[in-house]
Amino acid sequence: MELRECEVFIDLSETRNISKTAERLGYSQPGVSHILKTMEEECGFILAIRQKYGLTLTPMGQQLLPAMKGLLERRENLNETISAINGLEEGQISIGTYSSVSIHLLPNILKQFSRLHPTIQFSIREGGVDSILNDLKEHNVDFAFMSVPDSFKGDFIPLMDDPLVAIFPKGSDYVKKHKKLLVTDLKDMNLIISAAGNDYDINKALRDTDIANSASFSFFDDRSIISMVGSGLGVSILSELIIRGEIKNLDILPLYPPAKRVLGIACLDASLLSPASRTFIDFAKNFF
Repeated sequence: MELRECEVFIDLSETRNISKTAERLGYSQPGVSHILKTMEEECGFILAIRQKYGLTLTPMGQQLLPAMKGLLERRENLNETISAINGLEEGQISIGTYSSVSIHLLPNILKQFSRLHPTIQFSIREGGVDSILNDLKEHNVDFAFMSVPDSFKGDFIPLMDDPLVAIFPKGSDYVKKHKKLLVTDLKDMNLIISAAGNDYDINKALRDTDIANSASFSFFDDRSIISMVGSGLGVSILSELIIRGEIKNLDILPLYPPAKRVLGIACLDASLLSPASRTFIDFAKNFF
């Protein structure tokens, strides 16, 4: 039985609610249900019963609970010993990141990591591609959550694909008539785009056209772009992560041809990272 399964079961014994445990531990609700089912299959008996007002542990589940807590306690003691050896009991990690990552992905990762390493301090610096690359070069950050241009010479760990989409004002006639945005159609639209150096991925998607050079507006802040489009001043291309939770005044279409940005962790030289940074990166990879 895996330690993460024990952690989920212990939390379920406290919340008596699959949704609450999923939220607290950063899983999906089906993911928690799957873990519980897998544990029951491994054990050969039912560990918990789902009832109208919550989840109740069976007598067999109650019997296993102390052993699971003891296992996690021993794991924590081992981690503390390893942390002490590697100097993780104190220290600071400096992270560069896009605002979309710091809003939608980083909070849960930091929360879970801080539960294991409560004395580690974090410094977060948001920016666009050029500013983050400069922070890496100047050693203002240890590593960064970002997508990297083709010219990047450091180390990069890809974590997730983030598709690019077209955003229109709500009720757009174009969206009513089309299921995808033909990139070439942008030449007839008021294009609002990220400023040069802020987002290479969008410019890469428009590489074979001259559309990016004729944009009506350019901004460094993605939220400004969303606000401008929502106000009916034009259309734009952003990633799905950037617009997450911001679609109230927008219509969305996929691009044709499709385009994406690859988000990951970038650093100048992974072999030079501190033990704390390496531990955090290994931990963060589990959330993608």
